[in-house]
Amino acid sequence: MNIGGIQIYLIKIFRRGFAVVSNKPYKVSIFDSWNTCKHADGNQPDFRNVPTVSTILSKTTPLESTIALRKWQDKKKNELGEDGFQEYMRELQLLGKSVHSSVEARLTKGKFPSNLPENVSKYCESLKYILNDLKYSAVETNCFHPQLLYRGRFDSIVFLK
Repeated sequence: MNIGGIQIYLIKIFRRGFAVVSNKPYKVSIFDSWNTCKHADGNQPDFRNVPTVSTILSKTTPLESTIALRKWQDKKKNELGEDGFQEYMRELQLLGKSVHSSVEARLTKGKFPSNLPENVSKYCESLKYILNDLKYSAVETNCFHPQLLYRGRFDSIVFLK
């Protein structure tokens, strides 16, 4: 994208009634852009019509990757049956959410939750060595890119100690 393309995006933002508020217009931060981009009336804009990073990635996934995923799903369904596959996927999602929330607790509170299930505990144990060297700055932080017009959420923003 060239500078002209960025200017076109900014014009579209202003035509919708947005005003970019910043002391440093050439150093726009995606970390605080929820607060730096506001409607002319002072209210924050509705970001729901701006695509998320996940949406962009899903729409631009190479065909080869989509085919490989479909083949894997079909293979697992043949092994486990449809109901077994659905249960397998639910268990994987639950494991992912549990590990995610446990790491978030470790970053923000300094320790993992007590009484973790064994499968979650194993993942957390394997992460201890790196988590001890990190200092968190933010967790579950929304972001918005004002020039490229996409939004997303950082799981965490951390620094090495």
